[in-house]
Amino acid sequence: MDLKKRLGGKVSFYRTSVGMTQERMAEELDLSVDMVGKLERGVAAPSFNTLEKLCSVLDKDVLELFGDSLQTELKTPRAKSLREINSVLSKMNEKDLDQALKLLNALT
Repeated sequence: MDLKKRLGGKVSFYRTSVGMTQERMAEELDLSVDMVGKLERGVAAPSFNTLEKLCSVLDKDVLELFGDSLQTELKTPRAKSLREINSVLSKMNEKDLDQALKLLNALT
């Protein structure tokens, strides 16, 4: 499924589940009602700023707005390993980071 459509469907679902109108959401997001409709239909994609506002207005995590398949992809063993590697690397100083890069390059 198209990512814009997946997001739009979730936004529409969560908006209606809390009894919010498109007009009210448009006010909260500082968008036109037409734009909210386009977002919900998957015709338009939100900016990062609007996506952050959507999460706040709907009280949802960004992963919840993109659906279960994205959450599943982020929970794979590979994704978990990459997050752990990134966490370790982000704590290294420049010298150690350079050595780690050389080691990784030697493995490939």
